[in-house]
This record gives sequence, C-alpha cells and structure tokens, in this order.
Amino acid sequence: MRDRKSGSHRRVPASPWKYVVATWLAGVVAAVGLGAVSPAGSALRSSLGLSAGELAWATSSITAVSAVLGIPAGWWIRRFGAHRALSWGLFVMSVATVTSATAGSWGLLLGSRVAEGVGYLLVFVAGPVVLTRMTQGGIRSAALALWGTCVPMGLAIAAATGGVLASQWTWNRWLALTALGPLIMAGVLTAVLPRLPRTPVQNPHRGAGTWNGALRLGTAYGSLSLVGVGAVMVLPLFLIERREVTPTVAGTVVALVCLGSAVGGLAASWLLRRGWALSSLVPLGVLMPVACLPAFSAEFPLAVSAAAATLV
Repeated sequence: MRDRKSGSHRRVPASPWKYVVATWLAGVVAAVGLGAVSPAGSALRSSLGLSAGELAWATSSITAVSAVLGIPAGWWIRRFGAHRALSWGLFVMSVATVTSATAGSWGLLLGSRVAEGVGYLLVFVAGPVVLTRMTQGGIRSAALALWGTCVPMGLAIAAATGGVLASQWTWNRWLALTALGPLIMAGVLTAVLPRLPRTPVQNPHRGAGTWNGALRLGTAYGSLSLVGVGAVMVLPLFLIERREVTPTVAGTVVALVCLGSAVGGLAASWLLRRGWALSSLVPLGVLMPVACLPAFSAEFPLAVSAAAATLV
C-alpha cells in the first residue's frame, strides 16, 4: 500500500481485523441513519404536519436512492477509490443529517434524506469492496458475514436509543445526535485505513454473461428487503399509534426484532459454510409475509406480535 503523504508503501499488518472492525462500525453508524426517522415518526408528523405517506417517503428515501443509483455508484467507486468513498459517504451522511434536524418543511426534510441516501449508498457499496481487498480466505468470509449484520445492528441501536430519547428530547435533537457517529467514523477511517490502489474499470459489456445471475440475485434480495426492511420501518409507528405503547417499549421491541435479523444472517452464513445449498434456504422466505399478519395485528398479545416480527 502507498502512504497518502509520503507516497511510500505502507505495510498492512498480518491481521487485518483492525480494518475489518473499523469498516463494520462505519456500516453500523450508517445504518443508524437509515433507522433514525422511525423512532421520531410520531413527533415528526405532529411537528411538520406530515401525512402517513409523506412520513413514509422521508423514511424510505434513503433506500430509494440506493435502488436507483446502486449500479452507477459501483462503477464510480472503482474509479474514485473505495477507502475514500467510504469516508466521504459518512461525511455526506453527517452533513445531510444536520440539515434534516433543522428542516422546517417536508420538502427540506425529503431533500436532506435523499442527500443522506447518497452517502449511505457510498458506504454500503464501498464497504464490501474494502473488506474484500483487505482480507483473504477464511478471514474474508468471516468479515463479509460480519458486514451482513451492519444494517440490523444499526437499526437496533437507532430503535433502542431513539425509543428512550423520544419521550425526553425533541426530534431535532435526536437527529442531530445521529449525525455525530458518521462524522467521527469518517475521521477514524481517514486515519486508519491504508490507501487501496484503484482497480481498472473494464468494459461492462465484457461481463454481460454475468448480468443474468446478478439481476436474479438483486431481484431476490430486493424482494426480501421490501418485506424485512419495510416491516422494521413501519413497526415503531404501528406500536405507538395502534398498540398505544410508549416510545421506550416500541424502541425495545424493534431493537430485539433487528437483533433477530442479525442472528438470522449469521445463521445463514454458518449453514452455507457447512455445505447447505442456497436453494434449501429459499423456502424460508415464505415465512416473512405470513409472519407479517400477526406482527401487525392488534388482535394478538404484544409478545406474540413481537415474536412474529422477529421471525420476519
């Protein structure tokens, strides 16, 4: 590796776990931003006079940016450098979150969340690239499995912390607090990560034969995310407004649900490494929409609904 200032080669230590953990923490704080609006949803609706649809747009606009710009972002990051994209993505998220915290209208809130989505996209496209370039063999498999827990861990932190603070703080102060994590991690990564050499960008048409598999995988993952992430985003508002629980209780329930997702991801990784075929895990996806029925029904006890949401 080459040092940023002197241009000399920087030797990467034999154990890359320092870089793996730092990159993982970057993904976690980015995912906190993804889930930051949900715990403050009721207060936001009341303060800005938002409809349920407008709140949904403010909540989901981050992932909408990823859906639209994901492929171009991958090509651009290969030119720009994954390590720089990771740090800049966090910095963009921090600035955009501060703007969200000062928003006085739905338009400004939506615009800042879209900008935050650009930073979020940079983090979650660049993160796996950094891990892949910094690790090999079994460490790489473990690092990528750990990376798969970033989103549920970040959502769990946002739900639990936001649920506790929602009854004590204004939504503006809560969002401002969530801007600190990305800003701090941007500085940490700039100081810690060695500069990775850029990879040459090949003609995308040369790999056209791989597009069918990539599109199938993307469609499958998008379908799972539509149910899983959607359920987590809607759950806090449902618990507070329909089940009439306190924000603290709602945050605790959602945090446990998100941690269940992290356990599921690690379990899937373990089963695949033990020789299970991917096709043997596909039928588990049927449980997701089925479990949504008791999860979002006030007819069931709260414990049953929480267990069903965890199963999703």
